[in-house]
Amino acid sequence: MRPRRSLRSLAVLLGALSAVLATACDYQVFRLAFADVEYSLGDLIDEQVRLDENGEFFDEEAMVDSTFITGTSGDLNGDGLLDGVAVLATNTGGTGFFYTVHAILADGDGGFSDVGNVFIGDRVAVTGVEVSGPTIEVSRLIRADDEPFVAEPTILSVVRLTLADGELVVTPAR
Repeated sequence: MRPRRSLRSLAVLLGALSAVLATACDYQVFRLAFADVEYSLGDLIDEQVRLDENGEFFDEEAMVDSTFITGTSGDLNGDGLLDGVAVLATNTGGTGFFYTVHAILADGDGGFSDVGNVFIGDRVAVTGVEVSGPTIEVSRLIRADDEPFVAEPTILSVVRLTLADGELVVTPAR
């Protein structure tokens, strides 16, 4: 492993450690249910990526390093099949760690597709993910607007997302 990748991977893992410990789903459990998902990282990289057996993706040329943080399952579209939600942290070579929530739908033939993702913050700490029907609630810790990004996030915030007409959209929290 190259030193630069090692340092970035270590930083991603350390930055997400509290989130991983606070959530119930590790990547090995998630992978058993949702193997071989190709994730779209939105504006961060044009191609879809597949996480390795450790829940990571790394492209040295594109300077993209993405790590699975947590996930959960539920029936997002009401078809009776188990769907999933994954939270990924992605670094693009700088100091930021961009967190995205991904809706993963079962295709009925044993496969799964990332059908939408939403950016939920830079250098946040995800503390939980819940699914109820088409609604996804992600609990996270953020910083006050006047705090620097190096400050530890301590303010609880919930992002509520809904899968509507095949699109993942942010909806007002209750």
